[in-house]
Amino acid sequence: MKALMHNLRGMSDFFFPPSDSLRLIRETTHLDMVALYHPQYHQTVITLAEYQEPCIKAIITAAKFEHNEGALELLTPLLTRYLTDEPLPLATTVFVPVPLHPKRQRERGYNQIESLLLYLQSSHTAPITIMYALKRTRNTEAQSHLGKHERKENVKDAFAMNPLIRPREGITDIVLLDDVVTTGNTLKSAAAVLRKQTASHINIHQVAVARAY
Repeated sequence: MKALMHNLRGMSDFFFPPSDSLRLIRETTHLDMVALYHPQYHQTVITLAEYQEPCIKAIITAAKFEHNEGALELLTPLLTRYLTDEPLPLATTVFVPVPLHPKRQRERGYNQIESLLLYLQSSHTAPITIMYALKRTRNTEAQSHLGKHERKENVKDAFAMNPLIRPREGITDIVLLDDVVTTGNTLKSAAAVLRKQTASHINIHQVAVARAY
């Protein structure tokens, strides 16, 4: 079967040559991703890699805009390494993806952060609990096109608790996950909602896969 798939890909590549980004993704291994793991703390936010790394940028872009399953799978080693460095009590930890606005999610067909967490859930040795605790109340502009002050205003009051999700008892930690941060305002805005609506003893970890300058 693998030989057949290889031959079919070869034929496809002959007639439809893949882009440089797709070739880069195909050539990247899980070990390569572990080598690119470079955690940094930026006030309350931790980032796991640098967006400027060519393969990190290509992988995140493919995961975000193409729902490339190979790209999503390649991002999981970064999260696995984070969970090794930050030994959270997974039995009492929930992972919350930063939500898209329903309109944008309908247009795109998926939320890449939710998909990434599902890949982590299926590959990790310990149970990973995903909770869709937040909803996006405004269809905000893409942060990448805005200045520093505009970014902060853009995501102000953009999140609320999801009324369809019942709170779990016994939670000690929440990992709030996004793909790329620049100023961190999106994560901070979402975390503020969680902080206001959860018990004070619960730790909220703001995590982004990569940081863009």
